[in-house]
Amino acid sequence: MRQDQLFETLVALMGNDPFTAHRLSSLTARRFKADKKALEGREINQDFGESLERKTFPKPSCYYQLKVTLKDTSAPCWRRIIIPDTARLSDLHDEIKYRFDYFGARMAQFYWPKERVYIADTEGETCEEYMLVPDYKLSDVLSVGMRLNYTFDFQYFYEHTILVEKELKSPDEVSKRLAMEKGEDPYVLHGDFKDYDDDFDDDLEDEDDK
Repeated sequence: MRQDQLFETLVALMGNDPFTAHRLSSLTARRFKADKKALEGREINQDFGESLERKTFPKPSCYYQLKVTLKDTSAPCWRRIIIPDTARLSDLHDEIKYRFDYFGARMAQFYWPKERVYIADTEGETCEEYMLVPDYKLSDVLSVGMRLNYTFDFQYFYEHTILVEKELKSPDEVSKRLAMEKGEDPYVLHGDFKDYDDDFDDDLEDEDDK
């Protein structure tokens, strides 16, 4: 992503605050130069995410047991994720999309007290790749007991809390009695998206009338 593209994206995200956007775009551009993996970008499934089972990773030293909880729902909605420490934030993003049945090319971000990491869609929904700035390896970010946040879609803001519950030597250590998910399709549970779906159905009816 060129710095001018990054600047335009950040201006929109910062509520049209060009001064803050300029500072952040400059910092992020320098980080791109320092982080080869982020500069190259990683292909991310823009439609439905991608299961970790379809990916291969360098040999891990441990696995993280994460509990990802969707906020502001009428009923509890969460998923547990077992992920190797050699996976990256982009892989976690892919798995969250896959497990929560999120659809489409959307802006997203991870953030915790000392960092905020954007997944930048540089060309809207026609873009063939996302870039994650920077695409940290999970072992460089996560620790047991840590909480971080994840936002999917900057129009409707699906907000999540991610809790690092445990470190495991192997996925086989997960108890077969441990619940791995709870809650229905988030599109049903999240009030904003219910309204959005109604508007979308109305638009389709309007198109049929034309």
